[in-house]
Amino acid sequence: MKINLKDLELIEALDDYIKLYIKPTPVLTLMTLKSILEKLPSRDFVRVHRSFIVPINKIEKFSKTKLMVAGKEIPIGSSYSNVYELLLQHSKNK
Repeated sequence: MKINLKDLELIEALDDYIKLYIKPTPVLTLMTLKSILEKLPSRDFVRVHRSFIVPINKIEKFSKTKLMVAGKEIPIGSSYSNVYELLLQHSKNK
């Protein structure tokens, strides 16, 4: 199944599977977050938590501890605190 990256709203880890949030129906596939992150363009996607990867351009708002993507609140993991600085920089460059 081909998925257009523009349609991808969020990627969530579920043990050995990942859930790709695309409209109208999310897709579940056997893959790890690490392996899919290696295939995604790093300028467009960022890992914000051990369980979540988000497309940078779909982030609606953010703080140091959480962000909103597609109406969902996503936590920013403590080991991913550099994400906040990256998002600040990205929002200044828009």
